[in-house]
Amino acid sequence: MNVRGSGGAHSTYFKVIDQVIIKLFNKPIDEQPKGILDMGCGNGAFIQHIFDVIEHQTLRGNQLEEHPLLLVGADFNKAALKVTRANLIKADIWAKVIWGDIGRPDLLAKDLREDYNIELKDLLNVRTFLGS
Repeated sequence: MNVRGSGGAHSTYFKVIDQVIIKLFNKPIDEQPKGILDMGCGNGAFIQHIFDVIEHQTLRGNQLEEHPLLLVGADFNKAALKVTRANLIKADIWAKVIWGDIGRPDLLAKDLREDYNIELKDLLNVRTFLGS
């Protein structure tokens, strides 16, 4: 029941956030984040959705070859990471999928920097998980 409720709430959230994402990724490239980090990525649905919005509805979508979009899915749950990774591979979306604890942003920043040469501050950090 939680999964169904979460999925329904996510679709409403996605509709609202689309306009924010479109506005942000239509700005000049030097005013845009280099990518997005989805903390609590669950099954990767938000990453898939946001990539589609950016690719098809923004100016950045026309510049992905010159300015690739860094996508990172992070979750505390290792099973969720496996599902996210599989779903993104199936959707042919390139993203880093890593373990992360929302309570330890310092560790997440360190891991991104050391393992992938990505600065956490360069990413739009979002959280779509619906906590109880």
